[in-house]
Amino acid sequence: MAKHDEYFIVWRKDEEVWAVEKPHAERASGLFDTQQDAIDQAKDWAPEGSIHLKGKDGRLKTIRK
Repeated sequence: MAKHDEYFIVWRKDEEVWAVEKPHAERASGLFDTQQDAIDQAKDWAPEGSIHLKGKDGRLKTIRK
């Protein structure tokens, strides 16, 4: 496992889902109906990594560094 993983959680308005994405990836690692499900999955995939949330309003918030 990588020493430091990083995920971004982004609202996809056109699909109406939350996407969990790695930086510079061509596709999402996962799509989720709720923001909390996306956050929980990102925490599982990167137990010691950084998780950032880009909300529906476009603002970026760090969940965990």
